[in-house]
Amino acid sequence: EKLGLEHLIEEYGCADDAIVVAKIGDAEDLWLIDGHSTREICLATGKSMTLPRLMLFKDRQSVLEWIDKKQEGRRNLSPEELEKRARRDYLDRHMHRRLGGGV
Repeated sequence: EKLGLEHLIEEYGCADDAIVVAKIGDAEDLWLIDGHSTREICLATGKSMTLPRLMLFKDRQSVLEWIDKKQEGRRNLSPEELEKRARRDYLDRHMHRRLGGGV
């Protein structure tokens, strides 16, 4: 998948919104949460990067949930990783119900 990305960047440059940074709550720090490979390739090849997309999150857990959802749609997850995530999601929902959270 990274090789394909290298070819795309070489031919078309870095896509808009290919790099995503997170701002969590009132913190001033920004965290790179998506586009690690794009950033790495652009820096290595000297291609100019577009401005990153800034996303605001209330807490670290919200960032992790966004990353999980984003990764699920990609082909770079192994069957084992997909199974692990499904098991974790099931346990999260089950515990939420047991604690009176519904759903």
